[in-house]
Amino acid sequence: MKKCPFCAELIQDEAALCRFCGRSVTEVKPKSDPRWLRFAEEYRKLSAQDQMERWRLLTPDQQNYCTRMLRISPPPQTSIPPPPPESSPSIQDSVHDPSRSFETQIPPVADFGSKQYNLEINEVILAGWRGMKKHLAVGLGVVLVFMIIEGIGSTIPVINVLYAILFMFPLNAGMALISVKIGDSGSGRSVDVGLGDLFSGFRKFGTTLGAGWIQMLVIGMLAGAGLLAGAVLAAVFGAVLGEDVGQIVTAIMVIILAAGVVYVAIRLMFTFYLVLDQHLGAVDSMKRSWAITNGNVFSLCLLMLFSLVVVLGGLILFIVGILPATVFVLGMFGATYRRLVGSEAVSYAVSGSFNSWMKESRL
Repeated sequence: MKKCPFCAELIQDEAALCRFCGRSVTEVKPKSDPRWLRFAEEYRKLSAQDQMERWRLLTPDQQNYCTRMLRISPPPQTSIPPPPPESSPSIQDSVHDPSRSFETQIPPVADFGSKQYNLEINEVILAGWRGMKKHLAVGLGVVLVFMIIEGIGSTIPVINVLYAILFMFPLNAGMALISVKIGDSGSGRSVDVGLGDLFSGFRKFGTTLGAGWIQMLVIGMLAGAGLLAGAVLAAVFGAVLGEDVGQIVTAIMVIILAAGVVYVAIRLMFTFYLVLDQHLGAVDSMKRSWAITNGNVFSLCLLMLFSLVVVLGGLILFIVGILPATVFVLGMFGATYRRLVGSEAVSYAVSGSFNSWMKESRL
């Protein structure tokens, strides 16, 4: 007989599952994913109170993994929750269902003990420049293919409707992943960028489509509400104080509305980045983008203005100059995202390794 390491009940020596708590007790020596090791390092640095709060954010399977594989003890006054009901997916199910793989449940390192990052524009400009030089040939090809697809999808009747509804957002998500990779490369990481990355958004087709349309809905509702309020105020002031005053009120409301739309767009600009890099859902990616851009809206506005100058410069000097200018801008925003999200664990660099050892260890 032996004790279950989770519920301390006695079970048979040959048992693979505890009949009391339902957890696997098979001894496994995993080839641990570096992101989980990073998570373990950050978790152990937290205070007992912070550990308790973070522990509650983990799923039962994640707590099980942390306890067994990483030897992380649950924080004081916190017990491991009971295993999920039979109807919910388990670790074993996730091996056979890539869309729910345990790898995608790894919490971002930045969620654990990180502080708000104050963006340094000169850093991301330099990283974007370095990334562009490293991947100039591939970057030019990717941008050219994207522009051709965008041009065809936006101009041909019928196709332009299908493109706007189904294909525009996944392709933009693919460009976001390329942006992250170029930015990471410019920051000193060893990263491969390929044309196939442009279509990576289709691997999470539903999520990227949902994220794109939810953003459009949010911005559209904001614009609609602003236009309605502006029309009402303009009519009221125009009727009371004269038509000229009504026109001034209309102009002021248009400026306020435009500023509000730009503000929301900036806060949500990293949604697609988070969908493909951190494997978050549509709504969670929007929430996370809103969180990481907090306190950096002004810096992001300056960076966008600088990017506009770069792209216009590429058009003015040589029309084809827009291609390297776009690669440069992609690298800048990829480096910006990586600094804001605060994660040194690049998910695309080790994709598949976690599932591989899970299959080998029969989890």
